[in-house]
Amino acid sequence: MKQRLANLSLALILVVVSAAITAILHRQPARPLPSGRRAVVQGWVAPGLPLGERRRLRFLLRADCPPFSSLPPAGGDPVGLDADTARALALHLGVECSLVAIPQRDIAERFLRGEGDVLMAALGPGSEHEHSLDFTVPHYRSRGVLVVPGHARGRFAEGLPDSVRLRLLAGTAHGNALLKNLGAGEPIAEADDWDHLAADLAEGRCDAVLADVLSAHHFLGSRPDQGLALLPMPVSNRHPSAVCFAVRKGTGELRHSLDAALRDLQMNGSLRQIHHRYFPFDIE
Repeated sequence: MKQRLANLSLALILVVVSAAITAILHRQPARPLPSGRRAVVQGWVAPGLPLGERRRLRFLLRADCPPFSSLPPAGGDPVGLDADTARALALHLGVECSLVAIPQRDIAERFLRGEGDVLMAALGPGSEHEHSLDFTVPHYRSRGVLVVPGHARGRFAEGLPDSVRLRLLAGTAHGNALLKNLGAGEPIAEADDWDHLAADLAEGRCDAVLADVLSAHHFLGSRPDQGLALLPMPVSNRHPSAVCFAVRKGTGELRHSLDAALRDLQMNGSLRQIHHRYFPFDIE
């Protein structure tokens, strides 16, 4: 009899202890997700994509704008600073990455038609498409410069001469912003790439090229025999311009996710490492 009572007492104690443990566990607050990729793997989902492609971001990049993004001569995926940044963002957000290269002239219009989720181009507030886009925090900064023939640099010593003939790289919203800051009253002729711009300068079809310092620095560094010179913008406002990525209006959740990821990549040094693959100086 005593043994049975002892067994019943032990069983009762075990039931009480088990119930207490269960109650304690139910009262524990949910553990926060760990930071990093695992924390956001359930995050932003591209709503317009087929079911099998969800959790994929389509990044639209310029097909013809080295060192930011371009298609390699042998074919394959886009390469360059913007392409590397897109891959780093996708990895940090825990989503698959799809890179689509578009000619500069067409990239904004095709993005607005829904061909991508993130526009990786040199855009920012003040662009012609501002009313249709939301912009991320800046991922690098640049400033306006003039590229002129070396023998003609003295002509620009005191600023921009009257009746100067300028050229601009086609399809670059950043270039259009530089032009707006310059205050030129007449439309400026455009060229499709830097090789055409250099030929226009060499053959006297223009007097100077209006560009951002980063693309100009890359071109001059890759073509040191062109005999071209880099001059400051002849305007009072020479402050660096912020370069942002863009999403369509109404996709605020995506923009907030990109902003957070860009800040994380800045804080941990990953963004600077990407920049230094292409430039020997900081561009943040």
